[in-house]
Amino acid sequence: MSVKDEFPQSSRSKEDEHFRRRDSEWIKKMQKQSELEVERRQMGEAIGVIDPKILQDLQELGYTRDTVKLLYLAPLVYMAWIEGDVTQRERKRIFEVAELRGIEEGSLASSRLTEWLTQRPHQEFFEKTLSVIRDLLKVMPVEQGQVIKEDLVACCTHIAAASGGLLGFGQTISDTEQALLKHISGELEDPQDAAAKQPEEA
Repeated sequence: MSVKDEFPQSSRSKEDEHFRRRDSEWIKKMQKQSELEVERRQMGEAIGVIDPKILQDLQELGYTRDTVKLLYLAPLVYMAWIEGDVTQRERKRIFEVAELRGIEEGSLASSRLTEWLTQRPHQEFFEKTLSVIRDLLKVMPVEQGQVIKEDLVACCTHIAAASGGLLGFGQTISDTEQALLKHISGELEDPQDAAAKQPEEA
């Protein structure tokens, strides 16, 4: 067989390989999308949310069906890190709150929480998590959302007070912590509600 006769066959083989590789990549991509969709649905079931944008935002932040229970603990971790270091008392109180939220020792959520308290997550993670929580509160009944917001701010205050003062005396919450408390409370406020309240405060 001449080189001329072999060339078309060689060319076809390369084309076949190209299409097989392309099809394989497409199948992997579709499988990945399907897995992400299943993960979002299970995550939504875990926190009682069906809003696709909220679930996608959570997924992009790294939350999974196993760790989404940590959502309302992230602001507490934010508070614990605000002065550059997490104290033992802050750590202890955060794990106490975690236990009350049903996060069991040895679970994936507990392991992730330990990671957060060992190495500070990026600032963007905290800010975007606050934004997602605000979006969640907006789709809840007003009373339920208000209770969750007040509880969250109270827990952040609890963490802020954990290491302040000497033997329980003196100022227990620093100016830096006070500023973050105000920031967290403001970030959880619906902009429309905040605008509606403005004339009353003037």
